[in-house]
Amino acid sequence: MEIYWHQVIVHFAVTLFPLSVFFDIIALSFKRPKHLFAAWITLILSGIALLAAVATGLLTKTNLSFPPPAKSALEIHQTLALINVALVFILLFWRIRSRENLPGKWKWPYILISVIAVILILLGGFYGGKLVHYHGIGKADQNTTDHHSAPIIEDIPSFPADDNPFQAADSIRYKSSD
Repeated sequence: MEIYWHQVIVHFAVTLFPLSVFFDIIALSFKRPKHLFAAWITLILSGIALLAAVATGLLTKTNLSFPPPAKSALEIHQTLALINVALVFILLFWRIRSRENLPGKWKWPYILISVIAVILILLGGFYGGKLVHYHGIGKADQNTTDHHSAPIIEDIPSFPADDNPFQAADSIRYKSSD
């Protein structure tokens, strides 16, 4: 079984950067300087993890085939990943250049850009998850003709948009694994 390292490494980047922003916000809100140090360390680690995630993502991309419906999700995922790398490294260099824990009078614009980057990371993760869990990219059964890897369902009820989807979800019957 081949391991796609991107699917392993990307979770470090997706976790570490928002954690860094969380530490910054806690430090600013509650005047806790220890959290600024934690934010700085997690920012450095997230930059390293992001580079590793992008590198492994590009390597993984060359080893997989993408059906036409998955290509648009892949393009969005890649674009968001590259924007995130740029934003994280801008923030990292901004912090290094300011020679402070946070860039002085520019700390709130720094936090705003950080929060925007977190949102973009979450969106990139959504599209990455869509590639794996909806299109089946990188899964062991990827070479099947059906690229949808959602749970096996016997009957999916159709319902108008006005109906409650939670009620419809209750009526789904999953096949047992027996």
